[in-house]
Amino acid sequence: MSERTEEGWSPPKVLSRTVNTIGNEQFPYIDGDTLYFSSDFHPGMGGLDIFRTYRMKSGDWAPAFNLKPPVNSGGDDFGFLIYPHAPLKEGVLQTGFFTSSRGNGAGNDDLYQYELLPLPPAPPQPATPPVTAAPRMRLDIVVLEKIYADPANPNSKVLGRKPIPGAQLEIKDGRTPKTVAVSEEGAFSLPLAEGTDYQFLASKANYLNNASRFTTKGVGLPPGQPEQVFELEIVLDKIYLNKEITLENIYYDFDKWDIRDDAKPTLNALAENLRLNPGIRIQLASHTDCRGNDNYNLELSQKRAQSAVDFLIAAGIDPARLQARGFGETQPAAACICARCTEEEHQANRRTTFAIIE
Repeated sequence: MSERTEEGWSPPKVLSRTVNTIGNEQFPYIDGDTLYFSSDFHPGMGGLDIFRTYRMKSGDWAPAFNLKPPVNSGGDDFGFLIYPHAPLKEGVLQTGFFTSSRGNGAGNDDLYQYELLPLPPAPPQPATPPVTAAPRMRLDIVVLEKIYADPANPNSKVLGRKPIPGAQLEIKDGRTPKTVAVSEEGAFSLPLAEGTDYQFLASKANYLNNASRFTTKGVGLPPGQPEQVFELEIVLDKIYLNKEITLENIYYDFDKWDIRDDAKPTLNALAENLRLNPGIRIQLASHTDCRGNDNYNLELSQKRAQSAVDFLIAAGIDPARLQARGFGETQPAAACICARCTEEEHQANRRTTFAIIE
C-alpha cells in the first residue's frame, strides 16, 4: 500500500502476513473498508481464489475470508469488482464482475457477472440460551532473514526479507519453557493467555540468535470480536565469518576517540547481540579517511577501536570475546584520490566496523 501525500506517493509498504503469503496475492480492489484480492495460497478451491479482508480498529487486517462458490471455483478466479451504479432488480443487493477460467465459458479466461442476493430468513430456533465462544487471542510469529543485493556482502543494499524455514523458537511465559520449530514458511502460531508476558529466542545454525518480547497485559478484545490476531517478526542475521559489517552512527569528534552519546545506542545493541550469542568472538575495527599522516591515523584508529571495546566491557561483555584493531587509512571503503574525495567519501572511510572472527 502507498499513501498520497503533498509531496507525492509514499514508499510502498508490504501488507501483513494476514493478507500476504509465500504464494501470489494479486488483483486488489477496494470497496469502502473492504479489500478484495485473489490468492493461490490461502486455503481455497484451487488456482486463484477471491478473498476479502478489512482493516480492524487495532490497525491489523482481519483474516482473509474466501468468497466460496459460486464465485470461486476449481479454476482461477480473479479481478473481482463491484458495479456501484448498476440498476438493480428487485431482491438483488449488489452486482459486479470477475474473471474466471472455470472451463464453462468461451475460452481460457472469461468475464462473469454476479448478483448478490439476500440470505433467506433463518428457521426458528428453540429458545435455548445462546452459546458464546470464549474470546481468543493468537500471535503469529515469523522468523525472517534479510535479502541482500549481493548475497555475499552484508553491507550491500537490503532488498527485502524472506522466511527462514526450520528455525528454532524458544518460548518463555513464566511457566515451563518450550522450544518449537517454525514451519517451511518460517511461521508459528501461538495461542495467547491473558495478562501474560512472553519472551522469544529464535535461532538457527549459521545465524545469530535474536530475541523479542510480547505481552497481553492490558490487552483486551474489542466488543463482539471473538478473536484477535497479532503479528511478531524476528529477523536473524546470517553469520559472515571475518566479514566486516559497518556499525551505523559511530562518529567521533575531530582528533578524539571517546564514545559520543549518539554512538551509545548502536554499541548497546551490539552488546545485547553478544549476550544473545555467547559463543562468538568479534573484532572491532576503526578506519580513518586519508587526511593526516599514516602513523597518526593508525594510532588514532587504534584508540577509537579500543574505546568501543572498552564500552562493551563496561556493559558486561567478557574482554576475551573482543579484539580492537585500528587500520588507519589502509582499507578505504570509498576508493578515491585523497585530494578529490568528496565529504561523503571521507565520511564513508571514517567508519567503525565489527567482524565475527569465531
